[in-house]
Amino acid sequence: MLLSIIIPVYNIEHYVGACIDSVLNQSIDSEQYEIIVVDDGSKDGSLKIIEAFAIQNYNIIVHKQQNVGLGGARKSGLKLAKGKYVYFLDGDDYLANNTLRQVLDCLEINKLDILGFNVTTTNQTNLVESTTQVHINTEVDVKDGISFIGANDNYRVEVWWYLINREFLLKSGLTFEDKRFVNDSYFTPTLFINAKRVAFIPIDIYRYVQRENSITSNKNLRHYEKHIKDLEYAIFKMDDIIATLCRKPSPNQSAIEKIKIKQESYVFFSIVRFLKSDLKTDYLIGLLKKYKNINAYPIRLLLKGKEYSNVKFSIITFIFNTNFLLFPCVIFSKSYYGLKRKIFT
Repeated sequence: MLLSIIIPVYNIEHYVGACIDSVLNQSIDSEQYEIIVVDDGSKDGSLKIIEAFAIQNYNIIVHKQQNVGLGGARKSGLKLAKGKYVYFLDGDDYLANNTLRQVLDCLEINKLDILGFNVTTTNQTNLVESTTQVHINTEVDVKDGISFIGANDNYRVEVWWYLINREFLLKSGLTFEDKRFVNDSYFTPTLFINAKRVAFIPIDIYRYVQRENSITSNKNLRHYEKHIKDLEYAIFKMDDIIATLCRKPSPNQSAIEKIKIKQESYVFFSIVRFLKSDLKTDYLIGLLKKYKNINAYPIRLLLKGKEYSNVKFSIITFIFNTNFLLFPCVIFSKSYYGLKRKIFT
């Protein structure tokens, strides 16, 4: 078994069919790969769709469980995996046709722990043709994981950017956590710290589908509160990673800075989430004190990140860093969103 593709599924009946279809259209012998679909307690028609695919394709394994969240679903899938390599594909996203074969060849030829590739963001579910040529050079620039983070603009925290050697992953002792959002923010950099051979291949493979009611777009009040708390958890986990990197004999400052930028982005978005929540102002005051104690607030490095280097982020960051501007915003936003909720409920 060369590859195990692990697909967590929860209430995505309108997307999961396209996801599984895309994995079946990869020009890989069905005996060489397995598709492990973990239904994480779906309440819609997702499970019926998955089971219909499994009847027609013997290499699809369906695992049903009570809802434990994305991390727990990935963890269950990994326990079942038998492939030399593993890939964590989100069930509401999909792949370009006939692209994985070359990625697997690159992994094998270069004996890699981790291999990354290109991603396209879309709101379509039928963008199945890759924008890159089918055959490109599989000779790649191989680095250790820390050097890859520091030197490469192709580093991202989302685990679906990468195929991973399963033996290397298991030896690292890393696992995903139940009932936590943003697992990837600390899982992926920890994995990279342990990696000796990492590379990137410029093939357009992944389709990241933007949709309503995803983790980042859900507007439920309890969801806001849970997201803020999980961002806090991730911010402190990333602080541990930064401390680990700083203790290295020759700390890679560029890698440290990139993880700090991601950490500060979570501080930024936890404030944004707070403004839309019904949590009390004292909660934000306590949160910012905690972040200040680990040097994650005020926000200093965020604007160095390519996706954050614009006027909008500059203005909002300035407001978030300035108490006499931030707290009037808190009062206004609480009034605005409170009134809006009353009108629409």
